[in-house]
Amino acid sequence: MNPGGYIGEATRREIAYANALGKPITYFHELALRDSRLR
Repeated sequence: MNPGGYIGEATRREIAYANALGKPITYFHELALRDSRLR
């Protein structure tokens, strides 16, 4: 959950870890899709 598009550091690390494992990540908020730090 990312109210207002905010993603905290812990969640950001979890997303990076899942990404490194090749796990699919689904974003439900448009701002998260534009956040280059998540890629």
